[in-house]
Amino acid sequence: MADNPDITAGTASVVAGTKAVTGVGTFWSTDEIRSGDLFASDGYPGARIDTVNSDTSITLKDNWRGSSLPAGSSYYIRYQPDGSRYAALLAAVRKILTQPILTAFSGLSATADKLPFFTGASTMGLMDFKVWARSFLGLPMAEDKLPYGTSANTMGLVDFKAWARSLLGQNMAADKLPYGTGSDTMGLVDFKAWARSLLGLAPAADKGIYFADANTAATYTLTAYARTLLGENNGAGVWTKLGGASNASSIKHPDGTIEQWGVIYNAASDYGLTFPLAFPSVCYAVTMTPYINAGLGAAYVAMTSNTSRTGTDVRCRNITGAGVGQQNDLVVFWKAVGR
Repeated sequence: MADNPDITAGTASVVAGTKAVTGVGTFWSTDEIRSGDLFASDGYPGARIDTVNSDTSITLKDNWRGSSLPAGSSYYIRYQPDGSRYAALLAAVRKILTQPILTAFSGLSATADKLPFFTGASTMGLMDFKVWARSFLGLPMAEDKLPYGTSANTMGLVDFKAWARSLLGQNMAADKLPYGTGSDTMGLVDFKAWARSLLGLAPAADKGIYFADANTAATYTLTAYARTLLGENNGAGVWTKLGGASNASSIKHPDGTIEQWGVIYNAASDYGLTFPLAFPSVCYAVTMTPYINAGLGAAYVAMTSNTSRTGTDVRCRNITGAGVGQQNDLVVFWKAVGR
């Protein structure tokens, strides 16, 4: 462009102390005016052009010196020689190419499966470009998907569920836990002090958990006996493990106390009763309750004597106005307690 004549078509104006030049009937963009070209008018100091905005607008590098150039004024734009442009461009390129970062980059050796990275403010090195990373970069972008490892060296996509997005959208808050508020939404619930204390306990063999106070959980030793009881499926099993036993006519309590009972009927008034279950040590007491038949017109009693751990003697009597007599064929309910 060094041989191109000055551009003079149309008129121009610019206000003193500003950079904006306005043209009328000009073709500055079409004429390929560039940064560095000179804008001037006879009798006025010239100024270099910074940018060409359109055919009728340019911006100067510095404010217009001297008085304003009024509207309708003649002007000329003188091209900067191409050699100067090329020299300035080459200087800019050389300045870029001598930057420490580019120097560091140019010093790297091309190596298969490596990526350049910064090791310092002006230094670079190479790092492995792993197979899985290449697999990751090869994945197609898809809506509501997340990348995940499908093997040691490959990546795939998995659904990024609405509930998971809802969870990640929650605000972090002290002493809170996430929970599902619906099939696709999550919320936060209080993470109580007692729950934190409970989860903070260290697992230990043969230990149970109890609350030392309203906010603190602790452990205690769970004995083999207690573990045996807790291993039962129902109360009957626990009763047996505690030492209890029962059948249709007797029951043994865990403390060793035994109760047994039955109904006797004998043609005689005095006879011996042998307990179905002999007490291991002693019989504490025996009670006798006759079956009451109001139609007989008498009161009946059944008494015991000579009681041992294996049985007792029964004495059946009737009481009438005439006195006390023996009573045969009396139905008697009995109960014995011992151990």
